Amino acid sequence: LPGHTGGQFGLFVRRKDGPLFFVSDACWLSETYKNLSYPNPIASLIMDNWTQYKETIKKIHDFHKLYPEVQIIPTHAMDFFKEKES
Repeated sequence: LPGHTGGQFGLFVRRKDGPLFFVSDACWLSETYKNLSYPNPIASLIMDNWTQYKETIKKIHDFHKLYPEVQIIPTHAMDFFKEKES
């Protein structure tokens, strides 16, 4: 999952109750890939490669459209963790 940090990767987990795709810091929030909303360009200052980062978000967005049954979990997506608490 290029862009944010060199060598960053995701993890796809198959489970009985549905697959999970942990996307690390490839996008920070669920809204990012769901709505294809990129971070403020100032965030490019902390990215390894801003162009690749935006391309990765687009690919995750497209993946979500093709496979809506897969739960995508960005590192900072607290909505996933709040669901699991209840």
